[in-house]
Amino acid sequence: MRKIAFTLIIFIGLSGILNAQQRNNKLTFDKVIINIPDSLTLCPQDIANYIHSKHSTQDSKIQALYFWIAKNIHYDIENMYSFDYDTIGIISKTLKTRKGICYNYALLFSDISNRLGIKSFVITGYTKIDNEINYTPHSWCAGL
Repeated sequence: MRKIAFTLIIFIGLSGILNAQQRNNKLTFDKVIINIPDSLTLCPQDIANYIHSKHSTQDSKIQALYFWIAKNIHYDIENMYSFDYDTIGIISKTLKTRKGICYNYALLFSDISNRLGIKSFVITGYTKIDNEINYTPHSWCAGL
């Protein structure tokens, strides 16, 4: 009985330490990606290189990429119904203007993800609203 109680106390103690470490890692993670120099944010390869130099796992690289895009790219309401298929031009424009629609977000995320060695591709389709297909096109990423 004493061994079980001792094991339980150790387990609870380690759980608390691990949870605190995860919170601290998240704070560090946020600070690292926020501190990317502006000069490295105009080119997808520079962003990928920065993320790769600061993160070692695929999960942390994807989280950093997601966090950076979410913090720095804003939804372009004025052009929400525009759809341009010039992928290279879209990525450059998105990084320059810091604005885009779903397709821009997906292209940028997928491009940098692939540069990080994490396979990703863009899916274009439609969504459902209240169980009915919304015929406004939408784009998102899928990974392998």
